[in-house]
Amino acid sequence: MPAVLALFLGYVMSMFYRSFLAIVAGDLGRDLGFGAAELSGLSSVWLFTFAFSQIPLGPALDRFGAGRTVAACSFLTVSGAVAFAVSQSYAMSLLAMAAIGAGCAANLMGATVHVALNFPPRRFAWMLAVLISAGSLGQLLGATPLALASEAFGWRPTMLATALLSLFSALAILAAVKDKARPTKQESRRPAVLTGALRIARLPALHWMLPVIFMSYAVVISERSLWIGPYLAEVHGLSPVSIGNVALFMSLLMAFGALAFGPAERLLRGPKMPALGASIVVGIAFIVLGAWQGSDRLGPIALLGIIGFFGMSYGSLMAHARLFIPDSLIGVGATFINFVFMSGSGLVQFLSGVFIAHAEASGIDAPHRYAALHTGFGIVLLATAVIYARAPRRPMGDANVVPAQ
Repeated sequence: MPAVLALFLGYVMSMFYRSFLAIVAGDLGRDLGFGAAELSGLSSVWLFTFAFSQIPLGPALDRFGAGRTVAACSFLTVSGAVAFAVSQSYAMSLLAMAAIGAGCAANLMGATVHVALNFPPRRFAWMLAVLISAGSLGQLLGATPLALASEAFGWRPTMLATALLSLFSALAILAAVKDKARPTKQESRRPAVLTGALRIARLPALHWMLPVIFMSYAVVISERSLWIGPYLAEVHGLSPVSIGNVALFMSLLMAFGALAFGPAERLLRGPKMPALGASIVVGIAFIVLGAWQGSDRLGPIALLGIIGFFGMSYGSLMAHARLFIPDSLIGVGATFINFVFMSGSGLVQFLSGVFIAHAEASGIDAPHRYAALHTGFGIVLLATAVIYARAPRRPMGDANVVPAQ
């Protein structure tokens, strides 16, 4: 359990660094002259390095284990946080954010691999759901507590304090997470990262899972992180404070919803049915949100809450895919699945932004363009759920045979 707690702390810090920029944006503008373009660049480089760090991360987790890999990456996060705290230029800030992004890339996957190898499969979804829910604490730390600390002590000392927290996390992981003995030379002949990922992608069972893995998290996180504000402001006229309250409401339900998938998996005897049912509910909720007419605000807010609560099927989908991934490829397999989740999120956010901009330029009013967006989210998600319904619930026959190189 100490190992799990140490890994959980690392993931909390990862979620903090994903969300802190918005709170210190004013300080960065005043002290370093950063505007919207610079802030966007800092956020983008974090995501860019985080995503591409998944490529070498899988083999590293398979070769060295979760403890050493996550600890090493956490030390990189510490160096990035310190560099950001003392930065005097945009170039140095970019390098610091790149280091933080690369360092944070291992936290979730390292914890996933540790849980997969050290806990029975029936507990995997529950443990992963707890981890994802606990990560929301990082987003909370990166909100009001960060703003209060920055106001009281300044943003630079506050960032140095977060670097100390990350250092504590790295040391705790190094001390508490005991990796299994390294394999013998005969056993360590693992495929190259791209070869291993391709072998995972060719698993017959995953062919039915990958579309919903690509879309399920993407539509939910796109709504929460990108469109909830413009939608509520332009269509329902909510103030920034009211929008923040709705976003907090949706975020809390996302955290509680993530926890609910563990008991649902036990009740429904496996991860497939909770993930499938949740995808159907979220798809229908998006379609209803798109069809909603009138000035009533409670209905859309309730629908956003439903989307948040049922939308965190990440853990169950990862648990379902894990049933078909052999232990020898668990690092490559987990990072490959995570890459599908995150690449879907990036593509959906990009394409939805293009759509909204084009609709606005074409003179389509806000209610109709957001109605089309939400309806599209729902239809595409339901289509992937139909495909996912054909996925086997558990390995049988050739469903879990990893194709040869």
